[in-house]
Amino acid sequence: EQGVTPGRYVQSLRLEAARRELEQSGRGLKEIAASCGFRSDEVMRLMFQREFRTTPGAYRKRFRVGM
Repeated sequence: EQGVTPGRYVQSLRLEAARRELEQSGRGLKEIAASCGFRSDEVMRLMFQREFRTTPGAYRKRFRVGM
């Protein structure tokens, strides 16, 4: 009905949660990956890079709020 598979929808939710964490917290990538449901920080990095065309670290440097 939404034009996206359940797996892709869950992945998008995880990536959005990771994106917010990178912007708003000082937590490490392993912690963020685990709290957002990724198997590892490497899996999160690969999916993040595929979706946003940047690494989580580069994204954090550019968009981190107030720190």
